[in-house]
Amino acid sequence: MEDLEKKLELTEEILEELGKVMKLLKKGSNPLIGYVFTNDYCEKINAQIRQVKSPFRRLGKNEISDSRGDVTVGTRELMMLRALPLSVVTKGEHTGRYIDAKGNILELIPLYEDLIMRMESIRDELLILTGRGDTSSNS
Repeated sequence: MEDLEKKLELTEEILEELGKVMKLLKKGSNPLIGYVFTNDYCEKINAQIRQVKSPFRRLGKNEISDSRGDVTVGTRELMMLRALPLSVVTKGEHTGRYIDAKGNILELIPLYEDLIMRMESIRDELLILTGRGDTSSNS
C-alpha cells in the first residue's frame, strides 16, 4: 500500500508539471504572442520538460504504469523543443525562427495532451486502489 501511495504522489506531481508544460506550449502557439521568437522561451519550455522527469527519477524508474501495465507513461516520451536557428539578422530570418518554433510547439501539443490523459488514467486507478477514489475530482 505504501508503494501505491508513493506512486500516487509522484503521479500527481508529474501531472502538475505536465500542466505547466502545456500552459507554456499553448502560450507559445498563440498567434498574438511573440515569446517563441526567443531561445529563452524555448529553453524555458525544455527546462520545464526536464522538471517533469524528476519524479520518475525519485521513483527509480523510467516509466509509471497502471496496475496491469495497460497504460504506461515513460520518460522517453517527453520530447524536447528543437533548438532554433541562431541568426536573427533580417526580418525574414526572424519570421523563419518564429515559424520553426511555432511549428515545433504545435507538434508537441497533441503529444503532451496524450501524456496528460494517460497520466490522469493512471492517477484515477491509483486513487481507487488506495481507497481514495470517492474523493477524486476531475481537475
